[in-house]
Amino acid sequence: MPVYSYKCRKCENEFNGVYLIDDRKIPEENPCPECSAMEVYQKIGTPVIGYSIAPNMRTSDNFNSRLKEIKAKSGSGNTVSDSIRH
Repeated sequence: MPVYSYKCRKCENEFNGVYLIDDRKIPEENPCPECSAMEVYQKIGTPVIGYSIAPNMRTSDNFNSRLKEIKAKSGSGNTVSDSIRH
């Protein structure tokens, strides 16, 4: 599940939450955990540093083989940086 970053406009409290994509707006619909203001918004484009997945969480068996297949088919010239240089 993705990790999302949130901030309160009133007290500037910042916090993270792990939600399904469909549930990512839940913190915006609830009061700030710090000051109880209804002014929480999702921060966009902020990476979460230091977050790790629990060791017992695994991807599907099919995921790794599919990723290898995609990498094998990509070849050179298929990345953004390669296309910018040419």
